[in-house]
Amino acid sequence: MKSGDLGLHLPEQHRVNIRRRGAPIVVLPPKIRLCLNTFTILQCAFGASVSFLVPFSFLSLVLAGMTMVTTMSAQTMSIAITSPIICGVLAPIFIPVMLPEAIAKHQVVPIPHDALRGYERFFVFLRPTIKYGIVRNALIGAYVSLFMVPLALFILLLLPDRLDKLAFVTLASSYISVNALFVIPLSIISFCTEANVPRILVIMNNNHTNKVKHLLFRALYCPLC
Repeated sequence: MKSGDLGLHLPEQHRVNIRRRGAPIVVLPPKIRLCLNTFTILQCAFGASVSFLVPFSFLSLVLAGMTMVTTMSAQTMSIAITSPIICGVLAPIFIPVMLPEAIAKHQVVPIPHDALRGYERFFVFLRPTIKYGIVRNALIGAYVSLFMVPLALFILLLLPDRLDKLAFVTLASSYISVNALFVIPLSIISFCTEANVPRILVIMNNNHTNKVKHLLFRALYCPLC
C-alpha cells in the first residue's frame, strides 16, 4: 500500500499533500517507531505533568481544612476506581491539535488497517468503526483500569489507616499521572490508524490566518477526531 492511498477519501489538495510530504506507512512491529519519537515523548511529558498538577491543586483545595486523610474512605476509593477512565478521556483529548504537523514531519506514521487485524480483536479502540476520539479514549481508560485499579487498591491496603494530607495528595496525583503515561501512547496509536488519519487531517484543516484562532478551532473539534 502506498502512502498516497491514505488520501482516497480526502479532497485533491490533501491527497497531493500526503503523497508529497506524508509519512511512510510501516507495519507493526516495530511499535518503537511510533512510541519513541519527539511527538509522543512530548505528549506524554505534557499530559503526565498536567495530570499531576491539576489533581494536586484540586485536592489541596478540597482537603484544605484537613490534616489527615482516611486511607480506605469512599473518597480515596473513588479516586482509585474512576481515575483511569477520567484520565483516559481528558489526558489525550488535545493530541490531534498537533498531529497533522507530526505526520508531515514523519514523527508519527499512519498505520495500515491490515497491520491491526490481529490487535483489534482484543483492543476495541483500534477498530475503524469507532470514529470519535473521545469514545476511543474512554475505552482506552477502561482497558488501563483493568490493571491500574487493582494495583491502586492493593497499595491502599498496604498504607496506614490514616495518611498525612500532603502525602495523600501527592500519592493520588502521582497515580493519576501514571495513568496518563499509559493512556497517551495508546491514544496516539488509535489516532494514527489508517481509518482515522484522513478524517483528522480534514477536521484539523482550517483557513484561519490567526494562529490563536487556528489552535482554538482545532481544540474545539478534537473530540470529533
